[in-house]
Amino acid sequence: SPLGLHCISQCFQTILRNVSAAFCMNAVNNVFKLLSLLRQQEEVGLQHRICAICIVIAKYNYFYTQLCHLLILCCHEFAHILHQTKPYSSDFNTISGSDYVTDAWSSYWESEKECLENGFISEYASKETNEDFVELFAIYVTSTEAEWNSLLKTAGTDGKAKIQAKFDIVYNYMKTTWNIDLDELRAIIQRRQGEISVLDLDTL
Repeated sequence: SPLGLHCISQCFQTILRNVSAAFCMNAVNNVFKLLSLLRQQEEVGLQHRICAICIVIAKYNYFYTQLCHLLILCCHEFAHILHQTKPYSSDFNTISGSDYVTDAWSSYWESEKECLENGFISEYASKETNEDFVELFAIYVTSTEAEWNSLLKTAGTDGKAKIQAKFDIVYNYMKTTWNIDLDELRAIIQRRQGEISVLDLDTL
């Protein structure tokens, strides 16, 4: 039906906008299999068909979340390579000082909000200074401006001040030491994500 095809179209568009080319191909193949199955079962009601499509969308939304985490992880580890090659200013270490919680980071905070209010961009950032440094880098370049600003707003006055002070050091380090403009890098990441839907998957 037109409504069912519209749902599938929306599924395609969502997937193609947000995930890698290889993942898109796998997703598209699976949705085509679903479409073929639905065509073979004409007696199945429209509501059941839409429910089946929603299951597919939910499945790929879950994997998209995992891919987002993977992108952050890649940026995180890349930043480790950079600061291990050329150290950043020790001034960074004094901003959160004794607030780091070492290996207790995964259970110490009751919420993301509490973590942000204490000046850490993520729970893992509160482990120690190096993890704090690379988490700031990774989360900044993989977040939209609105997403980043939302984190700072949630952090409140004190938390935002600490996060911003540390981020300024990260930003200047990347620019002066490696000639990496984090705003340009973030813009490139956002642009390339937006271009996924127009990629020619046959000529990759």
